[in-house]
Amino acid sequence: MYISEHNSPEETVFEISKDGYYRINHLIIPTKDWLDTLDLENVVKFDKVYFYMDGETYEYNFKNQQATKIDPILLLGACDLDTTIFSSEEDFMLINNIEDCLTDMINNKFVEQDCGKSQDSLNNSRIEYAQMIYNLLDYYISCGNLLEAEIILEDFLKCYNICEETFTKKCNCV
Repeated sequence: MYISEHNSPEETVFEISKDGYYRINHLIIPTKDWLDTLDLENVVKFDKVYFYMDGETYEYNFKNQQATKIDPILLLGACDLDTTIFSSEEDFMLINNIEDCLTDMINNKFVEQDCGKSQDSLNNSRIEYAQMIYNLLDYYISCGNLLEAEIILEDFLKCYNICEETFTKKCNCV
């Protein structure tokens, strides 16, 4: 779980280093300081009041006027108008590494060509195969079929390593 504490609607940036299918849950929880700026009259309109303070998430109970720590994962998917939180979910597919590898292979091919080096048919096959996989992934992603794209990507990465010096089968893939 990645927690980004910020007081503005700016984008939160975090690094993902592995290609694949991801589901991002964005949970917006007000801080205790923000809640303290509200009139008590406005706050009691909520059935449940949640707030974030000192690295922890709390649920406030008006009856006994106590705050209890709560695991924020339990709040994922909550989008109830009667709470002080907002939650959204987004699925996406990351294929930056395969894009970078394909770009590097194509660039190297042109550098070798410009330097008068012989064209390696294995290298050309690597580029063609990587391009086919990339086009297939791009197609599935554009159609919103992220699970199928993930299956293709996992099979490809399990069987081939296009970023290695040699392009060899690592398993019995069809």
